[in-house]
Amino acid sequence: MYHDPNVGPSPPAPAVGGYAYGVAPPAVGQPAQYIYKGQRYADLKQLQAAMQNSPLPTAKSSWVQLLRDKVALEKKVKELFHQYAGADRRLQPHEVHGLAFSLGAQLGVDPTAFGDIQVLFHRYDFSGDGQLDESEALHLITHMLRVFRDGLQRQNQSQALPMQPIPDFSAESIPFKQLDNAFALQKKLGQGGQGAVYLATDRSSKLKRVVKFYNKSCANAPVEDIVEEFNLLTALDHPKIARVYEVFQDHVYIYVVSEPYFGGDLTTCASKATERGVALNQNWLAGILKQICAGIMYLHSKKSMHCDIKEANVMISGDTDWHNPNVVVIDFGLARDFRKGSSGIMGTPGYMPPEVWTKGVWTCKGDIFSMGVLFYNMYCLHQRRAFEGQTVQQLQAQTCGMLVDWQPLSNCPSFQNLVQHMMAGNFRERPLVQQVLQHSWWREAGKEESSPVSSEAIKDLGQFKPMSDLHRALMMDMVAKENLTHLKELNALFAQLDTDHSGVVTESEAREALSGKMDPAQVDMLVKTLMGTSGTLTYSRFMAEMISAKKAENDEVLWRIFKELDTDNSNSLDASEIKAMMHKPKVREIMADRTVADIMDRMDLSRTGRVTFWDFKRALEMMDMSRSRAGSSATGGATPLYAEGDKVQYFSATYACWMDTMITAVDPGSGALQLQCKPGSSWFLESDLRVFA
Repeated sequence: MYHDPNVGPSPPAPAVGGYAYGVAPPAVGQPAQYIYKGQRYADLKQLQAAMQNSPLPTAKSSWVQLLRDKVALEKKVKELFHQYAGADRRLQPHEVHGLAFSLGAQLGVDPTAFGDIQVLFHRYDFSGDGQLDESEALHLITHMLRVFRDGLQRQNQSQALPMQPIPDFSAESIPFKQLDNAFALQKKLGQGGQGAVYLATDRSSKLKRVVKFYNKSCANAPVEDIVEEFNLLTALDHPKIARVYEVFQDHVYIYVVSEPYFGGDLTTCASKATERGVALNQNWLAGILKQICAGIMYLHSKKSMHCDIKEANVMISGDTDWHNPNVVVIDFGLARDFRKGSSGIMGTPGYMPPEVWTKGVWTCKGDIFSMGVLFYNMYCLHQRRAFEGQTVQQLQAQTCGMLVDWQPLSNCPSFQNLVQHMMAGNFRERPLVQQVLQHSWWREAGKEESSPVSSEAIKDLGQFKPMSDLHRALMMDMVAKENLTHLKELNALFAQLDTDHSGVVTESEAREALSGKMDPAQVDMLVKTLMGTSGTLTYSRFMAEMISAKKAENDEVLWRIFKELDTDNSNSLDASEIKAMMHKPKVREIMADRTVADIMDRMDLSRTGRVTFWDFKRALEMMDMSRSRAGSSATGGATPLYAEGDKVQYFSATYACWMDTMITAVDPGSGALQLQCKPGSSWFLESDLRVFA
């Protein structure tokens, strides 16, 4: 169990050679149970005897078939989990031991074919509580089955093949696309063991992107594990994690397309800040390190590890604000899935924890060790490093022997205490990320765990207006493709609301952060509208809502959305282009019950069969107003300002003056109006008019 780093003795020194795992027998007092053909056995010898007295299973192929059926596989894995988990619905190490041996018996293989069981247990213990919940167990057992399946396939391959076959990544799992058709490659940014990295321009949107190549022949994990990792990349939604826009493949490479960052990485951050006159104190350092912690904590919450945390994998999003640099973590997860060679060592020497050197396995506590190394190096401004070896062999010996000179950190005992616990040789002694953030050093450095919502942020929230489902869906699809890190104020506001760094703002977080800073009725409206029935607010939806609330930005974004839909460049949308709009991922998800005819009827305000930008913008605003009125009506709120027959003034762009007219019709749902001076054609909003003088 993790010991409070603020009190008590320093972490114990590890044995030379690092922490030894090994497949040890279950702990005394916690005997494993083995289940074979429905019969329970108290010890391994009884299980082995039962296996010898019955023919080997012939169901290997059925297990392999299960791996192709996600629903059936999950059902089978849950059955195994419930067989072995106790009343607490958690798997203890000895229960995983019994499960692995029983599964091996069913498959007719030595359980060591799955790998080191105790090592795997800790790899999938993302919560760090020493037990596996159902979700963690699902990942573990599925991995074991995939390793077994891949072992069978290797046995069936000819040993005379001149080269290792490329893994079979299907088009269903990762789409095929020609790189040159989609992107114009420009500057080469780097070359690593996994592949090259280029700055590129998206030929469609003209936006800058970063494209990273992954050579399929270097894949060293089960194909499904890698595909799931890629799927996770595109689903990650946090301001401190690099935004991945898409993943595609050709016959040689898998390509990951992500957001570009123009401030360089942490290796040059301190020198650039110094050149611009920034005082490099602990407050400045804590501001950077806290952002890294937030990103890694979110990543771990998604059952994923980084496996290569170092200064080069933490980017500065822009090159203007060096007093408060905005940082983003990049290159996560795939370090262990793609590598050249077969040494089993993944990561960067000098940052990898002892257990990676000795057993070749990463756990979430391994990421903590790497973060500790980064903390040490950044504190010393790279004048000193935690491990100073000049060769891989020297770095390995220093890491496994924990030969660290702590003197450079001795002038700040609390920071030294924090880093020593993060770099404990025994991974069980290392804290979780949330425990790192609870350390007293952050308060001493002036960076409390959470910052209050600023007055500027309150002003931004005050501009918020409800959006219709279609408007929100279009904004969400736009946000999914946009570079968002330059919107520093909105990113800071989200971080202030997301006090637990989970990447999701809950209702309680929002109410607590805004309490006393906004009128209670306004807080209620914000919470109800922003979070809807789910009671939570993701990063992408927050950004979509807030960008829409700023009129100037919203008008520009709507024009870009419109021009993207206008594929024939006619400055209007026909039914086929509206149909394409309805197939956008978020629009399809949110507007599944609406037809193209429905949307055309709402948008074609002039009834010409084509939707101009003016129609498009006004239709969305009318839908927004309808949503706003529905909300107001539900709470006994506003009634329409105008009625049929009212005399008003309308501003004519043609004559550049206000003209007298009369309202001839009022839409009861949206509150939109028709005017005598524009008979039977256009609908107007209340904001377009003023009372007749």
